[in-house]
Amino acid sequence: MKTARPFAWILSVLLTLLLSPLAARPEEERGTKTKMQKKPAAEAAQPTASEGKAKPAAEHPAWRTIEGTVVQLFPDRHMILIKTHVNEYQVFATPQSALTLDGQPTTLDKVKPGDRVDSCEFSAKSVIHKLAVTSAAKARYQMYAPEKRP
Repeated sequence: MKTARPFAWILSVLLTLLLSPLAARPEEERGTKTKMQKKPAAEAAQPTASEGKAKPAAEHPAWRTIEGTVVQLFPDRHMILIKTHVNEYQVFATPQSALTLDGQPTTLDKVKPGDRVDSCEFSAKSVIHKLAVTSAAKARYQMYAPEKRP
């Protein structure tokens, strides 16, 4: 009988330690819902300035934008290899990707190696959202507009 007491004590301590985090959780995490507080009638009747207006779309934090040069195309995999000053990026085009070549909407097969990537906006999974490309021939000879002097 003397050996049963220490085991019972150890068992009760272990159960207390294991179950104590469950007792300390807030009510929302346990699945019980609290009643929502209602606004007073005077506050509910007054419309706020933001009601009824669409919120502006925030820039997606996981998107990246790069500039560089098209190094290689893989049309069968819908992939473009873009080289920047620092890294090379593999990005993938989808039917929803907005591709432009020299300011005109285009398809992936018209983009060539050596073309300048003015802007490539892609997701964390390397899926292109927007791609603006200038052809190599136009990029070579395109100059900045001269300043107008009075």
